[in-house]
Amino acid sequence: WMLLVLFMLWPWMLSPFRVAAFFGWLRTNRFAALCLLLLSLLGAHFFTFAHPFLLADNRHYTFYLWKNLYRRVAMARYLIAPVYIFGGWSCSHSLVRMCSPSWVCWFLLCACIVVVPTGLLEFRYFLTQTVMLLLHQPLYSQLPSKSDIKSNSKGCRLETTRGVVGGE
Repeated sequence: WMLLVLFMLWPWMLSPFRVAAFFGWLRTNRFAALCLLLLSLLGAHFFTFAHPFLLADNRHYTFYLWKNLYRRVAMARYLIAPVYIFGGWSCSHSLVRMCSPSWVCWFLLCACIVVVPTGLLEFRYFLTQTVMLLLHQPLYSQLPSKSDIKSNSKGCRLETTRGVVGGE
């Protein structure tokens, strides 16, 4: 899902401000970053499997992604772990700034309930979470500080002292 989010939201997720903030986070939280890297590598090792439908249906680009990348390059699933970490950090960084902690927890729980049991690598299963994430991103031109943000009754912070940051 992180790869889809980074691909769909690349102008926002790969901004120089966001990348610099991520490297700053890495410098200050080395132990947490190492733990996340270890968890990502273990997840890639133990939970990457080829579903029979994925290998049999050559009408979808996920078939060719699996056939040409994951099957041929044994280390591909491990080399992409830092990208997963950056994507997860970037999403959580945005959501924590814009939404209440309870909304973020419910969002992550619902995303896991939808994605984990699927078993297939089909991007349509990730579309709802990606759209919800996109709708809860601040506008690129307005990066509010925490002191500028006011909460609404629904848990997402929609308005700042400088103007509206997101909408319903």
